[in-house]
Amino acid sequence: MNNVLDNILGRMEESQKNNRRLLIVIDGKCGSGKTTLSERLGERYGCNVFHIDDFYLPIVMQTPEVMKEPGGNINYDRFIAEIMAPLTSDSTVVYRPFLCMEQEYAPGVSLKRTGVNVIEGTYSCHPVLREIYAKLTGWEVITLFMDIDDRNQRDRVRGRVGQLRFKLFEDKWIPREREYFSAYSVREYCDYSISGMDDSILFLREYGNEA
Repeated sequence: MNNVLDNILGRMEESQKNNRRLLIVIDGKCGSGKTTLSERLGERYGCNVFHIDDFYLPIVMQTPEVMKEPGGNINYDRFIAEIMAPLTSDSTVVYRPFLCMEQEYAPGVSLKRTGVNVIEGTYSCHPVLREIYAKLTGWEVITLFMDIDDRNQRDRVRGRVGQLRFKLFEDKWIPREREYFSAYSVREYCDYSISGMDDSILFLREYGNEA
């Protein structure tokens, strides 16, 4: 098991055992395995998983002024109101994921309080959200950056979205996320960094609670 993952799993188990509140925030490159890891953690520990991708700005709101800002393509106000506010007040979280391809909102999702929660996605460590994390009272917060080399990133993203849409990622979204990482020193901000090529991520599901 990867030492970083082993540490995080141990803290998750301790938090659940002692009924403490823990927030794990997973940022990093597209194609690095952020969603895969968060889903493994959700399956293993029954924790809530929130995806930043569900809060992309609709195209009609992506004004030139907004999109000039690193990470400006996320609706942080909606994420704070619909996820962070109820989460930190121990209320049921109710929100509607935004579907980028369809440019419409999905039916509402309702999630009851859990002691351990995961937020994943590029832009989840944006300074606007860092301020929220820093002010949490009674919570432990762990931030993780997931990395991947350029070749494997291209292969993974191309395999996921297809060659036609990959061009958009290559020309727009990958450069935008790199700008965000650099502008806000995201890797340096995070408590830990791991490679998305680490097989331990896949082992979490294969071995269940014995991982």
